[in-house]
Amino acid sequence: MRLTSSRIIFGLYLILVIIGPFAAKAAGSDHKLTVGEAINAMNALNSLDVHSTGVVDKGGNQVMAPNNFIFSGPTHLTMARDIAQGTVALKAYQEAVNALRTRMASGVPRDKLTPDGVPADKDAEFKKQVQETFDAPTDVAMIRLKQSDLCLDAAPPACPEKNNIPVSILTMLLPIIDQ
Repeated sequence: MRLTSSRIIFGLYLILVIIGPFAAKAAGSDHKLTVGEAINAMNALNSLDVHSTGVVDKGGNQVMAPNNFIFSGPTHLTMARDIAQGTVALKAYQEAVNALRTRMASGVPRDKLTPDGVPADKDAEFKKQVQETFDAPTDVAMIRLKQSDLCLDAAPPACPEKNNIPVSILTMLLPIIDQ
């Protein structure tokens, strides 16, 4: 198969279409966080503060022990500010979902509502709108964390210890991490 200039251009176009959204997110410059990304980042940052791991004590019993991550003072402050911004996004999300639920359930007897609090015939639309709200862009301004500030690799003096942050937490932090 011979490569023509139009095939090369089409191939480059496909590559840009496929990786473009990921590159924009990684660059972070123009990426506006979604409500869900802000809430997930807030939850991940909260879990870094109170993270516990399962260990076995001297008696052979499974117990939870604190796993204290080490961060610099400025990184702690950035995390605190981001948690506050995530709280703003969470509150707005909850208010929007509650308003949607109230509107859809208006005039319907309580015994006719689904566990979500909406009539059965409106449940699919409710779930769709809740997801759209979660995926909507938000104006909260989270401060981006530098990957090096998370101390994933020990590099004295800034990182006296390596932080073994679980991948599940790092995944939720990706939208606010500069590589």
